[in-house]
Amino acid sequence: LSHATYSTDLVSSDYHLFRFLQHTLCGQCFANVDDNKNCFDNFIAFKPQSFVQR
Repeated sequence: LSHATYSTDLVSSDYHLFRFLQHTLCGQCFANVDDNKNCFDNFIAFKPQSFVQR
């Protein structure tokens, strides 16, 4: 099956967010969901607001 070159439910800013998040999570192992959430919260907390605005 051929795939669309883009997903209609994602905007280009989502792509950049996921790319940076993937780099942050690469190689990480979390003991539980809370550890995963804390990592994500820290990831967002240290980004400028313009990074997460749509």
